[in-house]
Amino acid sequence: MHSVVIAILRNTVPDLSEENNAFNYSKELYRNEVKEVEEYIINRCDSINKMVNPKLTSEAENITEELTHFFERWEDLSDQYDKDHFGYGEKFMVKNPTEADGCLLKAYNTRPYDQAIDTMTSLRNVDKTIASNILIWEE
Repeated sequence: MHSVVIAILRNTVPDLSEENNAFNYSKELYRNEVKEVEEYIINRCDSINKMVNPKLTSEAENITEELTHFFERWEDLSDQYDKDHFGYGEKFMVKNPTEADGCLLKAYNTRPYDQAIDTMTSLRNVDKTIASNILIWEE
C-alpha cells in the first residue's frame, strides 16, 4: 500500500514530486494531504469489498494503522539525512547507497542493513515521476 500512497502524493503534491523531495515530508506540513489519501484508500477499499462481498467489514482501522506506521517511518528515515542525501530510492536501483545516503524505498529483500522500506521491484516504479491522467469510473 505504501507504493500507492507515494505515487498519489508525488503526483498531487508538487513539493514531494522529485526524487530528493522525499526529504520534504512532514506529518505536520502534509497532514491534510495525508488525510485525503487515507480517506481515498479506505473508501476505495470499502467500495471494492462491497462489490465482492457485501458482508465484508470495513478495513478502515487496519488501513489507518498501517498508514500511520508508514508515515512515522518515512519521517524517521528522512530525519536521519540531509536534503541532498535522502530520496525515494530511484538513484539506488542500480548502485547501493553510501553510508551518507538514505532512501525511503529499496528493492525487496536486499541490503538487510538498510532501514529503507522493502518494496517489490514492480512497485518501485513510483520512484519515477511521469505525467499522466487518471480516470475514475464511479457508479
